Amino acid sequence: MRGEGIMKKVLSGALIGALVLTGCGKSSTSSGLKTFHTYELQSRETEGFNYLTANGTVTLQVTQQLIEGLVEYNPDGELVGAQAKDGWKVNDDSSVWTFTLKDGLKWYNQDGSEYGDVTADDFIEGIKYNLDYDNASPNVEMITSFVKGAEEYYEASEAGTATDELFDETVGVKALDDKTIEYTLVGSKPYFDSVLNYTAYNPLNEKFLDEVGDSFGTTPDTILYNGPYLLSEFDQNAYKEFTKNTKYWDKDNVPFDTVSVNMLESQAKAYEMYNAGELDWVQLTQDEVLTEQANGNDTLVDSGPGGMVYQIYFNHAQEGNDDWNKAADNINFRKAWFYGIDATEYNKRTNPIDPDSLTATTITYPNLVYTSDGTAYGDLDELKEYRNGIHDVTKAAEYKAKAMEELKAEGVTFPLQVSLAYNVGNQTSEETFQVEKSSFEAALGSDFIEIVGVPYIRSASSEVYTPNLHSIVISAWGADYADPYNFLFQLTSFGDAYMNNKYSHFDDEELNTRVDEANKLIDTDERYHAFASIEAYILDNAYTVPFSTSGHQIQMTKVNNYSRAKTYSGYSGKMKYWETQDKAYTTAEYEEFAKED
Repeated sequence: MRGEGIMKKVLSGALIGALVLTGCGKSSTSSGLKTFHTYELQSRETEGFNYLTANGTVTLQVTQQLIEGLVEYNPDGELVGAQAKDGWKVNDDSSVWTFTLKDGLKWYNQDGSEYGDVTADDFIEGIKYNLDYDNASPNVEMITSFVKGAEEYYEASEAGTATDELFDETVGVKALDDKTIEYTLVGSKPYFDSVLNYTAYNPLNEKFLDEVGDSFGTTPDTILYNGPYLLSEFDQNAYKEFTKNTKYWDKDNVPFDTVSVNMLESQAKAYEMYNAGELDWVQLTQDEVLTEQANGNDTLVDSGPGGMVYQIYFNHAQEGNDDWNKAADNINFRKAWFYGIDATEYNKRTNPIDPDSLTATTITYPNLVYTSDGTAYGDLDELKEYRNGIHDVTKAAEYKAKAMEELKAEGVTFPLQVSLAYNVGNQTSEETFQVEKSSFEAALGSDFIEIVGVPYIRSASSEVYTPNLHSIVISAWGADYADPYNFLFQLTSFGDAYMNNKYSHFDDEELNTRVDEANKLIDTDERYHAFASIEAYILDNAYTVPFSTSGHQIQMTKVNNYSRAKTYSGYSGKMKYWETQDKAYTTAEYEEFAKED
């Protein structure tokens, strides 16, 4: 999942409460609401309906209700068959995977009328669409990194020499019959089944694509549906309505007959509508939480953990700031930040009741995967030094003194100007920037750093990060699949390492080599320990500063978040399994849910 910048940390109301918030279910069906009244901010309207090329939360939170791939996660955190039957096959070195479709799967039009069968060829067509250079899919890497021959075919497509025959001969995905799909990979990928939870591997009906042509995915009636809901109404930036797909193969686990989504101009409006009984949940701002606490509200609940980790990334190649670049290259300078930064005030903006619940101490989300004995990745011995906390003012002071001595000898002048982007005119962004500025300068000392705002109007990426005007970035990464490689690869200097190439621009050949070697391991226990050792190496060098996590928003809600699909990778916001009731859950009820999770 592409990294989300600092503005995404204080998330607006999301269609499904919060896309990556997941939990452990208690029953298979909802026993409460049949119509769910929810909301989204107008600034987070879907960018379209092309689910194959979508890679942002605002679109995927819509399309994952409508389109389904081979696999999904259930409320117990198990990867199970969705369009595929359970019991898929994999060869000894995890390089060939075979899936068989369930019986009776159908495509449906927007109005619910049947279009045709879902077949194995549809999954091949979806991959071919993403590998067509003219479709400009941002998800190409998610296929070429895994499927044998996909890179070669994409290069041919870019050169204008790709043909159907070349695809059939080159690309390692085959329809063995109408219901069986075989994937041949570039190497051993023991986690590949979790990769298939990613939207780029979803199916596409070739006949329908021919009918709609270039308009595919532009409106709700230019896609076919095979998921739990149909998008029955769509008024851009105003309203959308989902209707239960009563012919969906797993309709008994689809809780709502109707989901109405009001597109609102502000979080304050959502708060107002919830209190008027017009919404079934609301996420609260810091001020709203404090107000409700003062009024003795006993329905303030913690939404539960998310799967994204926010980190401070140091830019080693800032344009026009040589002093900063020298500092970013200095390990003692980075370690002063690593041990000195305290995210408490920042986290209070999301959860003023328990800001420590958002504390991050590692790069990879700690519960992403487990070893065969049930040990969470973040609890492996290699990472225990950091899991117990990294904030240490004594160490920070020691490293600060060393850094200042070394850098002054190189001609660096203190305090260092630290450039940090914010969205000018956006109240949330401006307030967040002020919290960051005051807390960072207080933690490290005004004799050491001075945080300087770099305003942008529309896009931090194009206005700040691409021209390298930033010193630091606070951004998050969430795993696209269930393997630590997806997190740690981002800090290599390989060409498609998104976070390093976008934000940090540093090169450590030892890190590159170790990540590459660990990625060849097939045994998952050996693999996880190898990556944990690499992560400890990254933390030892303070290449980033773990800062915060997603999740743990304070809400008032009629939805039991712990009944949802449980995963910390891919997309988990499908409205299935959810338990609801006709009144808000209490704080005490949610505390019991958390204990049982």
